[in-house]
Amino acid sequence: MSPFHPTFNRRHFLSRCGTGFGALALEAMLRREAAASVEEVPSLPVVDPVHPFLPRRPHFAPRAKSVIFLYMVGGPGQMDTFDYKPLLQKLDGQPVPDAIHAAAARTRYSTIFKECKNLMASPFSFQQYGQRGQWVSELFPNVAKHVDDLCFIHTMQAESNNHAPASYQMHTGETVAGKASLGSWITYGLGTENQNLPGYVLLFENGPFGGAGNYSQGFLPSAFQATRLRSGGTPLADLMAPAAWTPGQR
Repeated sequence: MSPFHPTFNRRHFLSRCGTGFGALALEAMLRREAAASVEEVPSLPVVDPVHPFLPRRPHFAPRAKSVIFLYMVGGPGQMDTFDYKPLLQKLDGQPVPDAIHAAAARTRYSTIFKECKNLMASPFSFQQYGQRGQWVSELFPNVAKHVDDLCFIHTMQAESNNHAPASYQMHTGETVAGKASLGSWITYGLGTENQNLPGYVLLFENGPFGGAGNYSQGFLPSAFQATRLRSGGTPLADLMAPAAWTPGQR
């Protein structure tokens, strides 16, 4: 059949060009649109193996519009920011009590604290702010003006006082590497509205202690692993052609 025949429509064209790969692309786009129009709420995430990033409706209507998660490796400790420790201030410079050493020894990984001899108080002063009297360090005079609009959680603990295991637990819920990270679980459960960009992206210059185990997809399909954008040079490796090849490709 000639390509110029009046009955040679776009469907015929896509099915015959490139040994049918055009039709595959059309099917992928139509499937994505059809899945996006489904109104039912599945009891469990149903992941299409061909289109794993299709949006999946949650079990209830969310109220949050967005979440910004900052994991600040090497950032200031809680005793210097928003967790005022009056007893620590009182015991500054004194030997670590035996009770604290004993409590640390009962944790799964206590090696990092064994050599600590003396206590050190925060060098910063604290004041109370807001209607509930939230303690805030002198480091954050502007944040202190908005404490009534913020939520502070002072009950989080890790099963390890060593850097890498505690980081793993923060991101995956377990002190050893191998479990899926928070970002991978979110992408697995909700998908993403944009099918042309990665659903889970990492931005960092110096990675967390323990490396990729903090942001791995673990036992989830590889589609839900993180895409790291590098801090220097080309953000993604192999995304841009070498400079010597660029004129020829144009």
